[in-house]
Amino acid sequence: MIECSNAPELGLGSVAEQTLADVERGEPGILLAANRPPAAPDPDMPDEELLTLLEHVYRDAPWVDRRRILAEMRDAATPWDESQRYYFNVPAGASAMLVDPTRWAQLLRPGATIPDGARVAVGFDGSHAHDATAIVICAEDGLLSLELLIERGPSDPSDWTVPRRQVHEGLAAIFARYDVARVFCDPWFWRSELDEWSRQYGAEVVLELPDQQRAPLRPGH
Repeated sequence: MIECSNAPELGLGSVAEQTLADVERGEPGILLAANRPPAAPDPDMPDEELLTLLEHVYRDAPWVDRRRILAEMRDAATPWDESQRYYFNVPAGASAMLVDPTRWAQLLRPGATIPDGARVAVGFDGSHAHDATAIVICAEDGLLSLELLIERGPSDPSDWTVPRRQVHEGLAAIFARYDVARVFCDPWFWRSELDEWSRQYGAEVVLELPDQQRAPLRPGH
Protein backbone atom coordinates (compact mmCIF):
# COMPACT_ATOMS: atom_id res chain seq x y z
CA MET A 1 0.00 0.00 0.00
CA ILE A 2 1.21 3.52 -0.83
CA GLU A 3 -0.08 6.52 1.14
CA CYS A 4 0.50 9.98 -0.34
CA SER A 5 -0.48 12.89 1.85
CA ASN A 6 0.41 16.29 3.17
CA ALA A 7 1.66 16.30 6.75
CA PRO A 8 -1.34 15.38 8.92
CA GLU A 9 -3.44 17.76 10.98
CA LEU A 10 -2.86 16.45 14.49
CA GLY A 11 -5.79 15.53 16.67
CA LEU A 12 -8.18 14.40 13.92
CA GLY A 13 -7.23 10.73 13.94
CA SER A 14 -6.69 10.63 10.17
CA VAL A 15 -5.06 7.69 8.40
CA ALA A 16 -1.94 9.82 7.87
CA GLU A 17 -1.78 10.69 11.57
CA GLN A 18 -2.20 7.04 12.56
CA THR A 19 0.56 5.99 10.17
CA LEU A 20 2.87 8.67 11.57
CA ALA A 21 2.15 7.42 15.09
CA ASP A 22 3.00 3.87 13.98
CA VAL A 23 6.32 5.07 12.58
CA GLU A 24 7.16 6.94 15.79
CA ARG A 25 6.40 3.78 17.80
CA GLY A 26 8.79 1.83 15.58
CA GLU A 27 6.18 -0.43 13.99
CA PRO A 28 7.86 -2.65 11.35
CA GLY A 29 7.09 -2.67 7.64
CA ILE A 30 6.59 1.08 7.12
CA LEU A 31 8.84 3.32 5.02
CA LEU A 32 8.22 7.02 5.60
CA ALA A 33 9.74 9.40 3.04
CA ALA A 34 9.20 13.05 3.91
CA ASN A 35 11.33 16.11 3.24
CA ARG A 36 11.18 18.23 6.37
CA PRO A 37 13.13 21.32 7.46
CA PRO A 38 16.20 20.86 9.70
CA ALA A 39 14.76 23.37 12.20
CA ALA A 40 11.24 24.15 13.36
CA PRO A 41 9.80 27.02 11.27
CA ASP A 42 8.51 30.01 13.18
CA PRO A 43 6.47 32.95 11.84
CA ASP A 44 8.83 35.37 13.62
CA MET A 45 11.80 34.16 11.57
CA PRO A 46 13.13 36.60 8.94
CA ASP A 47 12.22 35.86 5.33
CA GLU A 48 15.68 34.63 4.37
CA GLU A 49 15.70 32.10 7.20
CA LEU A 50 12.31 30.75 6.16
CA LEU A 51 13.49 30.60 2.55
CA THR A 52 16.44 28.50 3.66
CA LEU A 53 14.09 26.04 5.34
CA LEU A 54 11.85 25.98 2.28
CA GLU A 55 14.90 25.26 0.12
CA HIS A 56 15.57 22.17 2.19
CA VAL A 57 11.98 20.95 1.89
CA TYR A 58 11.72 21.61 -1.87
CA ARG A 59 15.25 20.51 -2.76
CA ASP A 60 13.84 17.86 -5.11
CA ALA A 61 11.44 20.29 -6.80
CA PRO A 62 13.48 23.07 -8.45
CA TRP A 63 10.44 24.28 -10.41
CA VAL A 64 8.65 25.44 -7.25
CA ASP A 65 8.83 29.21 -6.67
CA ARG A 66 9.96 29.53 -3.06
CA ARG A 67 9.31 33.27 -2.86
CA ARG A 68 5.75 32.80 -4.07
CA ILE A 69 5.24 30.27 -1.26
CA LEU A 70 6.79 32.71 1.20
CA ALA A 71 4.33 35.40 0.08
CA GLU A 72 1.42 33.01 0.65
CA MET A 73 2.74 32.20 4.11
CA ARG A 74 3.04 35.88 4.96
CA ASP A 75 -0.55 36.50 3.89
CA ALA A 76 -2.55 37.35 7.01
CA ALA A 77 -5.34 35.05 5.82
CA THR A 78 -3.08 31.98 5.96
CA PRO A 79 -3.10 30.27 9.38
CA TRP A 80 0.40 29.34 10.50
CA ASP A 81 -0.54 25.71 11.16
CA GLU A 82 -1.53 25.41 7.47
CA SER A 83 1.81 26.89 6.43
CA GLN A 84 3.58 24.30 8.58
CA ARG A 85 1.65 21.42 7.07
CA TYR A 86 1.35 22.47 3.42
CA TYR A 87 4.63 24.30 2.82
CA PHE A 88 7.06 22.80 5.34
CA ASN A 89 5.53 19.31 5.49
CA VAL A 90 5.48 19.46 9.29
CA PRO A 91 2.56 17.86 11.23
CA ALA A 92 0.69 20.50 13.20
CA GLY A 93 -2.52 20.99 15.16
CA ALA A 94 -5.19 23.31 13.79
CA SER A 95 -5.13 26.85 15.14
CA ALA A 96 -8.87 26.59 15.93
CA MET A 97 -8.30 23.69 18.33
CA LEU A 98 -8.59 24.45 22.04
CA VAL A 99 -5.46 22.42 22.85
CA ASP A 100 -2.40 21.89 20.66
CA PRO A 101 -2.11 18.06 20.38
CA THR A 102 1.68 18.27 20.09
CA ARG A 103 2.00 20.32 23.28
CA TRP A 104 -0.52 18.03 25.00
CA ALA A 105 1.58 14.97 24.13
CA GLN A 106 4.71 16.68 25.50
CA LEU A 107 3.00 17.13 28.87
CA LEU A 108 2.23 13.42 29.24
CA ARG A 109 3.59 12.00 32.50
CA PRO A 110 2.97 8.23 32.50
CA GLY A 111 2.38 6.85 35.97
CA ALA A 112 2.09 10.26 37.65
CA THR A 113 -0.61 10.56 40.31
CA ILE A 114 -2.10 13.43 42.29
CA PRO A 115 -1.10 13.01 45.96
CA ASP A 116 -3.63 12.97 48.77
CA GLY A 117 -4.31 16.40 50.20
CA ALA A 118 -3.36 18.22 46.99
CA ARG A 119 -5.32 21.33 46.05
CA VAL A 120 -7.46 20.47 43.03
CA ALA A 121 -10.30 21.66 40.87
CA VAL A 122 -13.04 19.27 39.83
CA GLY A 123 -14.84 19.07 36.50
CA PHE A 124 -18.21 17.31 36.38
CA ASP A 125 -20.17 16.51 33.22
CA GLY A 126 -23.34 14.56 33.88
CA SER A 127 -25.95 12.91 31.74
CA HIS A 128 -29.29 11.24 32.38
CA ALA A 129 -29.12 8.05 30.35
CA HIS A 130 -27.47 8.00 26.92
CA ASP A 131 -24.30 10.08 27.25
CA ALA A 132 -21.31 9.47 29.54
CA THR A 133 -21.04 10.94 33.04
CA ALA A 134 -17.57 11.81 34.26
CA ILE A 135 -15.65 13.49 37.06
CA VAL A 136 -12.11 14.74 36.38
CA ILE A 137 -9.78 16.49 38.81
CA CYS A 138 -6.94 18.86 37.95
CA ALA A 139 -4.02 19.65 40.24
CA GLU A 140 -2.33 23.05 40.42
CA ASP A 141 0.50 21.84 38.17
CA GLY A 142 -2.01 20.83 35.49
CA LEU A 143 -1.98 17.07 36.10
CA LEU A 144 -5.37 15.54 35.28
CA SER A 145 -6.98 12.44 36.75
CA LEU A 146 -10.19 10.73 35.66
CA GLU A 147 -11.89 9.88 38.94
CA LEU A 148 -15.23 8.57 37.69
CA LEU A 149 -16.65 7.47 34.35
CA ILE A 150 -20.12 5.97 33.96
CA GLU A 151 -21.40 4.84 30.58
CA ARG A 152 -24.31 2.74 29.46
CA GLY A 153 -23.08 -0.73 28.55
CA PRO A 154 -24.25 -2.89 25.64
CA SER A 155 -26.01 -5.30 28.02
CA ASP A 156 -27.82 -2.59 30.01
CA PRO A 157 -31.63 -2.39 29.63
CA SER A 158 -33.20 0.24 27.39
CA ASP A 159 -34.52 2.15 30.42
CA TRP A 160 -31.06 2.36 32.06
CA THR A 161 -30.18 5.65 33.72
CA VAL A 162 -27.04 6.92 35.41
CA PRO A 163 -26.78 5.62 39.03
CA ARG A 164 -26.72 8.98 40.76
CA ARG A 165 -25.76 7.65 44.16
CA GLN A 166 -22.47 6.49 42.62
CA VAL A 167 -21.83 10.06 41.46
CA HIS A 168 -22.61 11.49 44.92
CA GLU A 169 -20.28 8.97 46.54
CA GLY A 170 -17.54 9.66 44.00
CA LEU A 171 -17.66 13.40 44.63
CA ALA A 172 -17.73 12.90 48.41
CA ALA A 173 -14.64 10.69 48.16
CA ILE A 174 -12.80 13.44 46.25
CA PHE A 175 -13.64 16.02 48.93
CA ALA A 176 -12.46 13.60 51.60
CA ARG A 177 -9.16 12.95 49.83
CA TYR A 178 -8.21 16.33 48.33
CA ASP A 179 -8.33 20.06 49.06
CA VAL A 180 -11.04 20.99 46.56
CA ALA A 181 -10.98 24.62 45.50
CA ARG A 182 -13.72 24.56 42.85
CA VAL A 183 -16.21 22.16 41.28
CA PHE A 184 -17.17 23.19 37.76
CA CYS A 185 -20.43 21.51 36.74
CA ASP A 186 -22.48 21.16 33.59
CA PRO A 187 -25.98 21.55 35.08
CA TRP A 188 -27.87 19.64 32.35
CA PHE A 189 -30.24 17.15 34.08
CA TRP A 190 -28.39 17.68 37.40
CA ARG A 191 -29.80 20.94 38.77
CA SER A 192 -31.22 19.48 41.98
CA GLU A 193 -27.90 17.75 42.66
CA LEU A 194 -26.04 21.00 42.09
CA ASP A 195 -28.29 22.68 44.63
CA GLU A 196 -27.52 19.92 47.11
CA TRP A 197 -23.75 20.09 46.45
CA SER A 198 -23.83 23.86 46.76
CA ARG A 199 -25.39 23.56 50.23
CA GLN A 200 -23.06 20.77 51.27
CA TYR A 201 -19.73 22.01 49.88
CA GLY A 202 -20.35 25.76 49.59
CA ALA A 203 -21.92 28.00 46.97
CA GLU A 204 -18.52 29.61 46.37
CA VAL A 205 -17.05 26.19 45.53
CA VAL A 206 -19.72 24.55 43.35
CA LEU A 207 -20.09 26.56 40.13
CA GLU A 208 -22.19 26.10 37.01
CA LEU A 209 -20.33 25.92 33.74
CA PRO A 210 -22.84 25.02 31.00
CA ASP A 211 -21.18 23.41 27.99
CA GLN A 212 -24.01 24.38 25.63
CA GLN A 213 -23.60 28.13 25.97
CA ARG A 214 -21.18 30.84 26.90
CA ALA A 215 -22.02 32.14 30.33
CA PRO A 216 -20.14 33.75 33.22
CA LEU A 217 -19.40 31.57 36.20
CA ARG A 218 -21.79 32.05 39.07
CA PRO A 219 -22.36 30.08 42.28
CA GLY A 220 -25.47 27.94 42.66
CA HIS A 221 -28.08 29.12 40.16
